[in-house]
Amino acid sequence: MRPGLEALGAVNLVGAESGFVYAKLPVSVGEEQITKCVAEVRNLAEIAEVRIDIIHLDASADVEVSKHYTLWTGTDLE
Repeated sequence: MRPGLEALGAVNLVGAESGFVYAKLPVSVGEEQITKCVAEVRNLAEIAEVRIDIIHLDASADVEVSKHYTLWTGTDLE
């Protein structure tokens, strides 16, 4: 899944803590761009047979001050 995430511009791909990776992808703040990014990440996960528990939007690249907003969770039904 890593090459696909890197192609999308993801950072923070090292150190899978307890099997978790907290990849961060840049995205423009607009519904269409965010929806497309979520779909791309979910597609990569499906191909790699990786489970995603949560996708959230960080308001800032600085994790120390950022607030986050949940966009999708693994329990969401389609």
